[in-house]
Amino acid sequence: MDLDDRFGMPESAFRAALDAHGPDNPTFRSGMYVPTRREVAEMPPKDLYRLLIDWLW
Repeated sequence: MDLDDRFGMPESAFRAALDAHGPDNPTFRSGMYVPTRREVAEMPPKDLYRLLIDWLW
């Protein structure tokens, strides 16, 4: 298992989102961050909870 994998999200998806939103757009879009498997395994539960809530929202 690749611990740096972002749960199957391809790099092209991140590039497309950046292109769609604009690289200089100051707006922070909640729920758009996809952590790596390593980050999920090592992240404190309270931080992981926040990410999951953002994804679901």
